Amino acid sequence: MKSRSICLRFASCFFLLFVLFFAANWSLRRFSQQTEIVSNEIYAGPKADPEPGQLHGFLPLDIAQETCQRRRLNPFAKRDVRRKVYDMFLISNELDWLDIRLNELDNEVDYFIILEADSTFQEGPKALRLLEHWQDFARFHQKMIRQTVKLSEAKLPDGDTWEHERFMRNALFDQGMVDLPEHARPDQGDVLLVSDIDEIPRPETVSLLRNCAFPQRVTLRSHFYYYSFQWQHRGEQWAHPQATYFDGFDKTIKPEELRSGAQKSPYFELYNAAWHCSSCMATLNDLVDKITSFSHKGYNHPHILDKARLLQTVRNGVDLFERKDQIYDRIDNNLDIPTYLKKNDIEEKYKYILDRDPPNANFADSNGFD
Repeated sequence: MKSRSICLRFASCFFLLFVLFFAANWSLRRFSQQTEIVSNEIYAGPKADPEPGQLHGFLPLDIAQETCQRRRLNPFAKRDVRRKVYDMFLISNELDWLDIRLNELDNEVDYFIILEADSTFQEGPKALRLLEHWQDFARFHQKMIRQTVKLSEAKLPDGDTWEHERFMRNALFDQGMVDLPEHARPDQGDVLLVSDIDEIPRPETVSLLRNCAFPQRVTLRSHFYYYSFQWQHRGEQWAHPQATYFDGFDKTIKPEELRSGAQKSPYFELYNAAWHCSSCMATLNDLVDKITSFSHKGYNHPHILDKARLLQTVRNGVDLFERKDQIYDRIDNNLDIPTYLKKNDIEEKYKYILDRDPPNANFADSNGFD
């Protein structure tokens, strides 16, 4: 009887240890799963709900929780200080798109990091258009950080347009984010948006990124338009812009790596998160300048650059470079456009972005060609 009692006690102890071990292991696995779902949440510790009026750009916590959880994300944890948003892009001659971008994202972006080079990717001379027109954007100066990149002096392989582009993209971080005024310096976890100037995140997307914890790689899938918001590219949504967070100057993913390696693990995608309007230019000269400047130098050919041909491709929604697999579907009365473009006093100024039907395709420098 005594030995039986000892055995029962031993069995009870063993069972209790098994239960404790199972519970601890389940909790550890549960924590690991939550950590994975949170996608490398930037901050640990309790989540503070600031007092009313002290949200520092954050949504109220209950709304943030609902907003983030719809995307299978958790709210950003450190809510006692403002989480800044930096919108980083290059500019050539696209002053109209700069105007649209600044006005559309003004309420969501803290700082616009804007770089312009003194030469094109095809190594031709380039005017500093934004610097020349700086006063036109005076209302936004407190948010705009503009820098010139001496691309003409960079020691890069001659004729390698893609290396010039990669150099400029990384300069957004390597040059654009250093030596900022103290109030504009990035803190751990601040949001970095990386895009071309004609890839505009939706304001609600930027709000989502400020309020939610997200992986180091986020792709903001775009509705992809060509020439205007009248022609939509057929196929999968455009896989840009990208977003990441500031993780120190040594660990933050650089813009070129972020854009080219968008789907390296871990990554996250948001659909319908932005607009992309490619070759949406005000003048034929601007369109020619783009083709003679950008990285695809193989398209810099007299046939491609013929203005009469360019005009008709834009009017009819035909591919600019005559690629048979690139098809654009016409959308009449498209309402999926930046809110800024819906203002009555803006529609006339930017009618070329909305309507390419007239004989001159609403290009400011053309009366049409026979």
